[in-house]
Amino acid sequence: MIPRTFRSLSRTSGTPVFSILVIATLCSTTPGFGRAALSWLVDMTSAGITIPYFFASSSSSPSPPSGSGRRRRWLPPPD
Repeated sequence: MIPRTFRSLSRTSGTPVFSILVIATLCSTTPGFGRAALSWLVDMTSAGITIPYFFASSSSSPSPPSGSGRRRRWLPPPD
């Protein structure tokens, strides 16, 4: 899923140098967009994350077994 250039590691230190350079470049250019653009980006990101958060939360909640007619209680795992 990730291009090979992002996965390559440095031979001497074993760090993903290309990935670090791309992130550093993106982070250093964002202040040039201005306060209004950055505020809009943060607002859209926070609105967009609610859908995946809902799916993750709903998929991790326990559901009652089908056909039993009883509600299933959530019990913490034993120590």
